[in-house]
Amino acid sequence: MDLEHLEKEIIRDFYKWRVKLFIADQVISVLTILLFAILRPDYLIFIIYLLAIPYLILSQRTSLLYPFAVATFISFVWIFFARNQYAYNYNFIVLWKINLFPFFAWAMGLFSSYLLYLHYEHILIRKIGRGFIKMLAFFSAIYLPLLILVEDIGYNFLDIHNLAAANYSGLPFCNCLHGPAWMKLAYFLIGPLFFTVCYFLRIENPHIKMYNQTKKLIREIKKI
Repeated sequence: MDLEHLEKEIIRDFYKWRVKLFIADQVISVLTILLFAILRPDYLIFIIYLLAIPYLILSQRTSLLYPFAVATFISFVWIFFARNQYAYNYNFIVLWKINLFPFFAWAMGLFSSYLLYLHYEHILIRKIGRGFIKMLAFFSAIYLPLLILVEDIGYNFLDIHNLAAANYSGLPFCNCLHGPAWMKLAYFLIGPLFFTVCYFLRIENPHIKMYNQTKKLIREIKKI
């Protein structure tokens, strides 16, 4: 096998790995949303949360356990602070006055948004370069539509209603995200806050890491 052909094979294997991961991530996300219509929401989101850890390990993305932990921490702080703002039309599990459904939902929502962002980060860097403001804006462009979409599906299609916020209006363009103004603002800011923490913790993007390792392998082969 000549060197040029070997180089193409290595790069092709890398892109196959990345595409498979992207498809797997999106399939799991879609299946999770569909299963909400069948299974009890708090049980399902708890199971997904637990399975996320071995999934990251098996997919060789252990560095993402750090943003997963950050998402969990931010979710806990928010739910603890706003615990009196959550009371659903389902009898969700409550421990120490903390409703576990929004806790796990926020943790997985934040992490899922970040995971989707990471699949496109290399394109952002290649097109417009690095920079905190650029990356934050790009993440927000993913997070905010996903937030509204999930809230819309949960409220209008899955009939998951937060009765504690029932007297408040939703967003003007959709019948979802009911709550006082400060709570709506917090929903929009929690995502960017999460990204900011991850950015300054210098958490490694495993997709870019694998690409750099692939290029390094090719350079070493060329030296032989």
